[in-house]
Amino acid sequence: MDIKERVIKLLGNRKKIAITEATRFKEDLQTDSLDFMDMIFDVEEEFGFEVDIDVVKDFKTVGEVIEYVKQNAK
Repeated sequence: MDIKERVIKLLGNRKKIAITEATRFKEDLQTDSLDFMDMIFDVEEEFGFEVDIDVVKDFKTVGEVIEYVKQNAK
């Protein structure tokens, strides 16, 4: 499973819905800041690196998280 598939599965399992790269956190997933941070903690655990919260806090879509992970995963 590649990074894209892993991130989509990880975040989709948390919300129990199908998501895509274009899925928006607030509008489509109805996440608040706490939900978003929980998702980011899941990403950290899954991929084994610390996410820079200052960078990702303004991300709007799942695709942005996927690209961040691709650039920063070990």
